[in-house]
Amino acid sequence: MALFKFLKRKQPSESRGDSPDPTLQIDQGLTIGSKPPSLFGRILYKLAGKSSFLESQQRLLKGMEDEGLLIYAVKYRSHLDFLFLNSRLSQADLRPPVFAFDMRQILWLPAFRAIRLIFSFLRYYLKEGAFPNPYESGDYRDLVLGREPSVLFLVGKAGYYRRFGFTERDPLHLLLETQRQTDMPIILVPSLIFHGKAPDKQQKGVVDIFFGHKEKPGSLRKLVAFLRNYKNNVLEIAEPLNVKEWLAGLPAENPSKSSLAFQLRRELIDRIDRHRRVVTGPVLKSRWEMKEIILHNKDLRKRMERRARSNNRTMEAVRKEADGYLDEIATEFNLTYVRLGER
Repeated sequence: MALFKFLKRKQPSESRGDSPDPTLQIDQGLTIGSKPPSLFGRILYKLAGKSSFLESQQRLLKGMEDEGLLIYAVKYRSHLDFLFLNSRLSQADLRPPVFAFDMRQILWLPAFRAIRLIFSFLRYYLKEGAFPNPYESGDYRDLVLGREPSVLFLVGKAGYYRRFGFTERDPLHLLLETQRQTDMPIILVPSLIFHGKAPDKQQKGVVDIFFGHKEKPGSLRKLVAFLRNYKNNVLEIAEPLNVKEWLAGLPAENPSKSSLAFQLRRELIDRIDRHRRVVTGPVLKSRWEMKEIILHNKDLRKRMERRARSNNRTMEAVRKEADGYLDEIATEFNLTYVRLGER
């Protein structure tokens, strides 16, 4: 009964139309400190200190910290990679990333704060009919303007659908808009974490089927690889990208917000892949990368725009239709299954 009264406790009603009630300002669980308080976070902090991180790269990052805001770009979404970066950079006497876009840190917070967050989210949901959105509330923008280092994930299913207008949330859109509004340079640092530097085997096995490919492992395989190779884990950075300078060097053709974010994302992914290729060999593009490249083709975009106009439909609806056709055309097969079937 006490819990029910807590959740239903009346809030001041000053809502503006359909927008969230401005009085419901809550902790969204976005940030952590330089030393995660959870037991797993403390263990990882100690193990991360035994990994390799070139002093020359540490000095480079230290110099850039004085120039602007550092945001570490990681190819695939991973809680473990975020915690590793938070721990290792802190031990290198650098400002560690304290939040990651599109990732709440509730699992790594003190128990009392985590429980309080859950109740706050439930109260917000009962009041607004949706969970709090850090893009709409301006929390992400405030953290960026406050020069809080962070982690940005570049590839994944959720991000793919956001970027194509299926939702209106994309971290790169936010960063590009913020960079235009401030003189503070935003510096994106392509980051790679290697669990040993042995090149990939040509023949994949059963482990790859159940636990993911070495380049994009499942959560369990990534955790096991990290623990097994904690003395051989390596943090490396590729060539950083200054967003302010990058925007200044673009041609004056005024591309769309979506096109600009796509170009920036591809540049970051290419820098990561080039660096990985030198260390471990060829890198395959993921399913989501291929679909994004196809849907950004200029000729295809013009066809989609004509189809939207002629059928009186929105571009978002046409993109969804094209995305469905791509799913039908490009069946996602697993090369390991094919090889096992040949045996």
